[in-house]
Amino acid sequence: MKSTDKVKSLSLSDKDTLTRAYVYRGLAYYQKGEHVRAIEDFNKALELFPDFRWAYGYRGLAYFKKGELDLAIKDFTKVMVLEPNRADLADAYYHRGLAYSDKGEVDLALKDCSRAIELSPYYAAAHTYRGLIYCDTGDFDKAIADFSQAILGNSVNAYYHRGIVWLRLQQWENARADFATAGKKKLDIVAEFRREFGDVPAFEREFGVCLPPSIADMLTDA
Repeated sequence: MKSTDKVKSLSLSDKDTLTRAYVYRGLAYYQKGEHVRAIEDFNKALELFPDFRWAYGYRGLAYFKKGELDLAIKDFTKVMVLEPNRADLADAYYHRGLAYSDKGEVDLALKDCSRAIELSPYYAAAHTYRGLIYCDTGDFDKAIADFSQAILGNSVNAYYHRGIVWLRLQQWENARADFATAGKKKLDIVAEFRREFGDVPAFEREFGVCLPPSIADMLTDA
């Protein structure tokens, strides 16, 4: 018997069980970083149940991790078409926004992050990412507002990112306070700063500022 015939012969209950099994195994592969195997399982789930939105959402994440951004965008858009609950819909907009951002389509990324926030006003990750977009475009007031909202949603990273905005605005005390709080909450601000900017001299050259020694020390290995 062909595999397609076997699928057709399954009861609705059996198809549902098998679909979920493929999705859960695919998610396990995804969490292990085995994105190709994850996608294979999500594909199998969708063969059984073509409108299973979780499979589209998770497959979109796997495609995103593989750098297949157009396929990721297509899957996140499919989640939206299937009209899930507001939380799932917010996730789809947020992750599609990330994919658009990686493609350099900043306006679409901003639009999707904003839509995610409309659907889920306390979505800390969406506020943080939109804040980063605003920071890159020089809209510092909106960036600070988003990072502050993300902080209310318990995002530790938002303290660091808001601190960077304060540095660019040369508001040293605010920056020092945010970096200190991030450090107390166990965020490695030195590693974050090095990953993003390299070192203090590089940051100063890029943004035309001269950091006070006390702040420069906070962002440098002892």
